[in-house]
Amino acid sequence: RDGKHGPDGWNPQERISLDAALRAYSTTPSKLFGDKFATGTLEPGSNADLILLPVDPFKEKAQELHQIKPVATMFDGQWVWVDQGIDL
Repeated sequence: RDGKHGPDGWNPQERISLDAALRAYSTTPSKLFGDKFATGTLEPGSNADLILLPVDPFKEKAQELHQIKPVATMFDGQWVWVDQGIDL
């Protein structure tokens, strides 16, 4: 009522799992646009567009996921951004 979300989110009945959320940003768009192999996966022949996270999001508490920041970004198989202090 006050415009702020509670501990269960804005609309708890519309929540999705972490796995579903990650698929929504990776493999699902590729499938929808008919490019099942070049994007959205890490396998031979894919573009290797990815981010590197400092922790495994599946091992983090749901309420802390929004605090995870990438430490590196790869585009088309090349590191295009690496946080200072990270040795790849």
